[in-house]
Amino acid sequence: ALRNSKDDTEQYSISLIMCEIFTNLGEFDKAEELYEYSYEFLCKIYKDEPELIAIYGGGVLEGMATLFFMQGKSKEAEDVYAQISELRNLLNETLGITYSMSDIMSDINRVRNLISRHSFDAAIDLAYKTRDNLEKLCKDSNKDFERKKYLSILYSHIASAFYQKRNFTEAYTNIDKSISLLEDICKTHFNEYAKALSEAYDLKGGILRATAKYYGAIDSYRKAIDMVDTLINIKPDNSNLLTRFRAEVCSNLGNAYIDSKQYNECIKILKEALIDYEKIRVKSIATKASYTNAVMGLNNAYSNIGDNKNTIYYGKIALKSASEGYESAP
Repeated sequence: ALRNSKDDTEQYSISLIMCEIFTNLGEFDKAEELYEYSYEFLCKIYKDEPELIAIYGGGVLEGMATLFFMQGKSKEAEDVYAQISELRNLLNETLGITYSMSDIMSDINRVRNLISRHSFDAAIDLAYKTRDNLEKLCKDSNKDFERKKYLSILYSHIASAFYQKRNFTEAYTNIDKSISLLEDICKTHFNEYAKALSEAYDLKGGILRATAKYYGAIDSYRKAIDMVDTLINIKPDNSNLLTRFRAEVCSNLGNAYIDSKQYNECIKILKEALIDYEKIRVKSIATKASYTNAVMGLNNAYSNIGDNKNTIYYGKIALKSASEGYESAP
């Protein structure tokens, strides 16, 4: 369709669809190339109309920023978010508005990226400002669903930031708020929001594990995995990204089993994780780190049950994986 299209706007629309397809397939290099092409194409079409670049360019740049984030390229993502902010300011000035619903998701994504850059205080500050703006925009009862949807994501991000700051009390309070909202949303919109709920369960598992509540952590991780398994059956075409997330949760669960001294359970679930990792076509920085944690977990479990042969085998794999996976994060 792209090769045969004659109209500029048609080419632009098709290239954006292809960007989304390649992203969901895990073909990140192709997606990045097309996003760059799409934005350059847009700037060429509207070179004398900056307000139209601001209107249509935001979506392209949001997709590109998300793509960078998924690959662990948080600096590149932050550069794109700065560009988005400039376009938003231009557009809001042109239209005579200060803040709109379209700004909410952009700020939420930026919060997520700030967390990935370890800028936790900046992320929390922006998250609370975004929450306040959201409450103002959703005073009407007909916007209650949008309010719940965005609040659930914000509370999850706030919880993540506090968790990484080691403030587990605030982290737990906020992740519970997120889960409560998402469980309510999933009653009517399961397919769309089950992934977000499973991510919230995964984070809750991490918070519980960090406070030595290992059995609660295991239960939360199990809920996340069950939900992902259901989604993979519903959305097999999107299974690459879901499988990557499942592998990460299995890795977390395995290490929670080690904490609770359930070594055989640990070995079982971490071998599931390794099978999932084999299915993933694209190995991002984050995925390599998670894979290394899974292999280290197997090394640890076998060591605890006195299986020296497997301890050495997985120890060697873990060392090799760590040296390759952490090159960009010394």
